[in-house]
Amino acid sequence: MVVAMLMAPAFAGYGDAGVGFPTVRGRQMQVWVAAARVEPSAFQSDYQAGGCSFAQFSASEQTPHEPYRWHAGLADVALEHSIDMRTHNNMIHDSSDGTLWSVRVGGSYPGWTGIAENIARGSNSARDTVMRNWMCSSAGHRGSIMSGTYRHFGGDMDGNYATADFAVGQALENRGLRIGAHEPEVPGQTVTFLADWTGGSAPTTFEVIHDGVADPLTLAWGTVTQGVWSVDLPVDRGACHAYWFRAVSGGTEVRFPQDGSYSYGTCAGADADTGWIDAQLGPIVHTQSSANWTRGQVITFEVTGGAPGAAIAVVAGTSTGNGACPPVIGGSCLDLTGTVQIAAQGVADANGHATLVATVPQQLPAGLVIHHQAVAGDGAGDWVVGPVLDGTIR
Repeated sequence: MVVAMLMAPAFAGYGDAGVGFPTVRGRQMQVWVAAARVEPSAFQSDYQAGGCSFAQFSASEQTPHEPYRWHAGLADVALEHSIDMRTHNNMIHDSSDGTLWSVRVGGSYPGWTGIAENIARGSNSARDTVMRNWMCSSAGHRGSIMSGTYRHFGGDMDGNYATADFAVGQALENRGLRIGAHEPEVPGQTVTFLADWTGGSAPTTFEVIHDGVADPLTLAWGTVTQGVWSVDLPVDRGACHAYWFRAVSGGTEVRFPQDGSYSYGTCAGADADTGWIDAQLGPIVHTQSSANWTRGQVITFEVTGGAPGAAIAVVAGTSTGNGACPPVIGGSCLDLTGTVQIAAQGVADANGHATLVATVPQQLPAGLVIHHQAVAGDGAGDWVVGPVLDGTIR
């Protein structure tokens, strides 16, 4: 069950990582910009901490707006400028080599009809940078965040230096799910997932696929047709945690990121700057041909959720609990204890699916309950574990 490494960041899909961007704080920044836009009145305690009040906002700045769309070019130059400011210990819009900010930003967004930039220094928190710094600035920073003109956004941070770039002029893709991130940057016992949605109706499905398991998001700010959604989850055992977001509306599915996953923790093959994994794993769908097992019977397992060409297996155990975290499945942890062994294994097809078969051993006693989980590889050395199913020996 050893899988060859696959590590090459994808560039074409919406939200896919480029070289070094977006970092998790860059995505957090856009999430908090989205939250401010969909319900600006909800963050008055943040504004108070930043030295301003909602009552000081203009009528337009008090009015909800739809979230911005992520733009890879803007995100790239925003990160570059944050690095440039930190490296040279300055706080200016123009680059340290003399390049005008408009040339730098405009060059990343051909055809622009309007551009703007916010910069900040002092906080390592994306939320505080947005809510306490820029939203409490009347020098154009809050206006850019709450603008009704700009349509695309890209921002990122290096240390406590932050840059956000805004633009309009390029064609807009019809995309309801525009950004998603986790908080805090290094989770402890719990992790919060945040993502935005904009559409003519509420999504019928809106979930984060975290370590291969789908968990529904609920509305946190705004409305079901224009809001930011979230869920708090425990950080389960294991060192690697990968995730992506999925929304379905009107029968159409949209994902963020489009082609891969972001991660936190220590994931084999993940990009060190972005947490990018060039694969999407799960949710594991694991079915069995029968829950009543007769000795000598052939049981068929259908498993979906692995990367194409990666290994998939069904692991069986005689009891459940906090089981082992075998190196052979990347240190992912099983919920099986007692006598544990591989019941069936195979390789995922182009759709991430495998049909596996196992023969029920003759020596098993009647009444014994066999618990089993599917495990699937992502093709990059990381694995996901599915839910536990049961089969009873008859």
